[in-house]
Amino acid sequence: MYLPDEDSLLLIKALNSTNLKDKIVLDLGCGSCFLTEKIKNEAKVVVSSDLDLEVLLTNRKLNNKNVFFVNTNLLTPFKRIFDFIFFNPPYLNFDEREGYYLDTTGGIRGYEITLKFLDQLINSLKIGGKAFLIASNYTINKIKEKINREKIFEYKILEKKPLIFETIYLMEISYSKIFNDYKDFFNLNPCYRFKFFSKGKNSIILEDNSGWLLKINKREKNLREFHYLSLIKEKVKFYHLFIPEFFLKENILFTKRIKGIDLKEINKKIEELRKLRNKNNPSLENKLKRLISLKYKILMKSLYISFILDKLKINKKEMNHPERHIIYSKGKVFFVDFEKAYLSKKRKNVTQLSFYIMKEMKRDFRVEERSFEKLKDLLKKYKKTYSLDSFKKIVEYFNKTHHDFLNIFNLVKN
Repeated sequence: MYLPDEDSLLLIKALNSTNLKDKIVLDLGCGSCFLTEKIKNEAKVVVSSDLDLEVLLTNRKLNNKNVFFVNTNLLTPFKRIFDFIFFNPPYLNFDEREGYYLDTTGGIRGYEITLKFLDQLINSLKIGGKAFLIASNYTINKIKEKINREKIFEYKILEKKPLIFETIYLMEISYSKIFNDYKDFFNLNPCYRFKFFSKGKNSIILEDNSGWLLKINKREKNLREFHYLSLIKEKVKFYHLFIPEFFLKENILFTKRIKGIDLKEINKKIEELRKLRNKNNPSLENKLKRLISLKYKILMKSLYISFILDKLKINKKEMNHPERHIIYSKGKVFFVDFEKAYLSKKRKNVTQLSFYIMKEMKRDFRVEERSFEKLKDLLKKYKKTYSLDSFKKIVEYFNKTHHDFLNIFNLVKN
């Protein structure tokens, strides 16, 4: 059992500045129940949990009408019902000489348990609630890095206490302000579980258990994206072949996750293979050639989709850097993220993507700028009419050029 120490006293400081009246509170990793004792007469409900069953049995005398004990690992069984969560996690790294102790060892590197707690927090802490977390100089940089990367939460350092062998910190963790618009949706659906999927420039993408992605963004941006996806759905019979399924619920945009590979991942793999090329491995060379061929297959399919968007007079606006906006899955190409789309007479999807393909060809085949003069002329003519005939000439140019470059590919060395 972990007995109260300097870190426990730091949590008490958070308690002293928190109004617990009518609140549901979780004392996670309760240990000696030092904190539970302090809050049981103030909070509406206190849940005290610990992985060590013996700890809970020792403290069962505290069990009364508003204190409940749960034997569990971190936040796994809890719903999104807590107004406040207090957690003093173990944060020492594993040392073979000393062994692994539940109350002090936070994982091989010391921060694993805390990072797992942060992963689960979205499914237990209500929007508008706060979590108070103890960190040390061994773990705080990883905690900050994760929070700053995902942007689901924000943090404040409330207290810092230097000790003999370490420094401990009291952190206050709350949801990013972008979640305030969706407070009712999350708090009224406490059983609905999520995990972090990715982050855009201004948005956060969550994934639910059914494989749907939720875009947490400003309401007007979600409505804008939904509008353009709906326009495509209305105008194009085979829309489902190049945009994911979607719907809008309480101003949250839901899209079905496309399991595939994007251009950024493909280019990363190509660069990894290029670095190994000097080893004169024929199978490696063939793999590199197939991967580059796949990339241009995806780009050519994307060019057709770009033409459809041009005909709809929709500028997607991201086609000059489409690495994260094009996903290849089971032979199909999907466009994602239409939050910056707008209607325009001067459509740029085909021209932007063409210049991107040109840039990739320069890198993959070491082609000089002057080799693309004909393409530039074709693009100028296309922009005057946006006709199918002018588009076909661009496609023919790329197909021939790519084929020619690929034929001499094995002669090109880094």
